Amino acid sequence: MRESGIQTDIMCALGGHQKVVWCMVVTTGIFRVKGGYITTGHYMTEHEKQNTGMSDVIGQLIDGRFFSIEVKKPKKEPTEEQYAFLDLVRNNNGVSGWCDSVEGALKIID
Repeated sequence: MRESGIQTDIMCALGGHQKVVWCMVVTTGIFRVKGGYITTGHYMTEHEKQNTGMSDVIGQLIDGRFFSIEVKKPKKEPTEEQYAFLDLVRNNNGVSGWCDSVEGALKIID
């Protein structure tokens, strides 16, 4: 399964989760389309360029805490920058982690 498919399944599960107020996918990259390429999630300022590694899924829990979930294909792990972002969230009273399945994402939220 592609990472985007795992993200879709996770978003469906989180969208109806009793602890989740809101959530969204934050995707960056270049995608091929008919006639060329589209860049998504590009950085607008130099400061934003320094904040690489943002998780794929972010949101807020009903208790007010921010959460971030890095989604990976099976047998893949986050990059050093992605681990650093997860630590940043966790060290500032947020909830964060990485997973390769809906079950993994639910464990992070719970």
